Amino acid sequence: MKVFVLNLEYEHYRRQFITQQLEKLGLDYEIQNCVIGKNLTQEELEQEVHMGYMAKSPNWFTPGAIGATITVKRLYHKILEMGLPYALIMEDDLVLSKNLPKLLNDIEKTIVDGEIIFLYHSTTHSSKNAALFSNVEKQKINVDFDLYYPIDELQISMGSGFIITPKAMRGILKANTPIVVIGDSWDYYYRQGGVMQYRAIWPHALKPADFKSTIEYTSLIFKKHPFIPKILKFINDYRIFPIYHYLRYKRKSERIKREKLLLLTPHQNSQKKNNKSTYR
Repeated sequence: MKVFVLNLEYEHYRRQFITQQLEKLGLDYEIQNCVIGKNLTQEELEQEVHMGYMAKSPNWFTPGAIGATITVKRLYHKILEMGLPYALIMEDDLVLSKNLPKLLNDIEKTIVDGEIIFLYHSTTHSSKNAALFSNVEKQKINVDFDLYYPIDELQISMGSGFIITPKAMRGILKANTPIVVIGDSWDYYYRQGGVMQYRAIWPHALKPADFKSTIEYTSLIFKKHPFIPKILKFINDYRIFPIYHYLRYKRKSERIKREKLLLLTPHQNSQKKNNKSTYR
């Protein structure tokens, strides 16, 4: 299975971090240089983005987020032109399972055109039932991994690494041209019929290394204090001790907290399993 890695050309450390792992595992990969959103002209923005939606959600439609969305759309077109039956798309800040090559080979035997399979996903929702897995129709991929349907596809909101099929790529391109949502808006793509179904691998085959995100969403505090992002960038670029290490620890703690929302106990499963058919 071909692997495509999203990387900003100037992020040399991240590129080295991910390529060393891919080469060690013997995977066929290609680096996809990301569009730098802040370098887009107004004319280019108007060609790619629905300006009305951008005006309504300026905190989400940041230059970084727009650049990332354009990058993935262009990658979808590229994969479709290559005629690949599936592809793994991942970010450049992930720790890869040593069993990833075998997992990809096994997934090739079961993946369905029109679906997306997440090798890492999470949720930004705080509900205790957010993005839980259903044991209904759970599939054993191999001794290390199982494949689950989420109880509610609309709760999936983060996906750093996923396998996508041609029908799903065409559906997302249709639903988001021009761009009306940013990045990992998986709920929107599902509601629009762009994706037939989602499934997710558990345990995760990819895990974030908890680097600082290169997509800068705009928060209220950043608007009031615009110097803060510059300070954070300086701390990240030069790994200023101990602030850099504290911030990375904090990101890891928040990630683990989100991941705990994904765990499905037998009691929760008995309550929720009958709801799964609602979302298929």
